Amino acid sequence: MQPCPTDYVRCYTEEEFDNLQLLLEEYDIAYDMSPAPMGDVEAVVELTWQLLLLSPWELITVSIPMTVMACYALSIYAAFKYIQRKFSVPKQGEDQ
Repeated sequence: MQPCPTDYVRCYTEEEFDNLQLLLEEYDIAYDMSPAPMGDVEAVVELTWQLLLLSPWELITVSIPMTVMACYALSIYAAFKYIQRKFSVPKQGEDQ
């Protein structure tokens, strides 16, 4: 048996750990070793609540950079579409 690391308060053998878990379940004591991973829907709901509970100042500091990035992205998209229309070859039978 390996010695217990110094940062641990107490080390358990597998048998002791199983007995401890059975006792906790028997007395309905919540002791979750590994929480279940968050699903996609839960993550969206959590994000929505976090956004709804932001103060007005936090909303402003988040929205200004997002607006600037959206303007950049839309102007780049518009430039690509303009270049695409300008240099596209018209299909046969279409007006030029």
